[in-house]
Amino acid sequence: LPANTYSPTQYLKKASYFYPTSRDFNKDIENRVIDYNGKRTFICDGVTFINDSLWLEDDLHVMGRGIIVAAANVHLKGNVTKEEFDANGNATVFSIVARNGSIVNHYGDRDIHACLFGDKGISNPIGARMRVYGNLVVNRFDRKQCKGDLHVYYQSNHCRSSLLSMIRPIAKWDPTRYYVTFSAQTAYFKFEKL
Repeated sequence: LPANTYSPTQYLKKASYFYPTSRDFNKDIENRVIDYNGKRTFICDGVTFINDSLWLEDDLHVMGRGIIVAAANVHLKGNVTKEEFDANGNATVFSIVARNGSIVNHYGDRDIHACLFGDKGISNPIGARMRVYGNLVVNRFDRKQCKGDLHVYYQSNHCRSSLLSMIRPIAKWDPTRYYVTFSAQTAYFKFEKL
């Protein structure tokens, strides 16, 4: 497992919010949404745990320093965008974790501004396009399940690998924190310096 990935029980113990099903989570979204800069913005601070698969049926605009963990799959039927900073100037750091499942895109073009983790991989059907702004980590990758276009735009400011890395004036770049691997069958990749 990646170094910062906990077992489902550990996430459950750390959860600020617990939902038995995705339906319960989706019903409660309105209670965690505020109007911010003219957008309906979901506040995600701490750990939100769904003890089931998560179905994100609509677009979700997020603010906060938090993580949504689904015990099984994460199904994406909308875009996930984020507010760069909250009212206090704190940067949004947001992750979505499919702890014992996959990240599943349902036939559409998706823009996901989050760090994604799928234990059993990612599914992106033919004709679909998924752009991830943040990071994507999977423990298994089955090319047959990822026939659509998948673009990952790694953005280190969206990721946190340790508590110290969040303290910018004293944070130190450590190349051992960042791992990139490519399959021998990788068709195309490129690095761009921004």
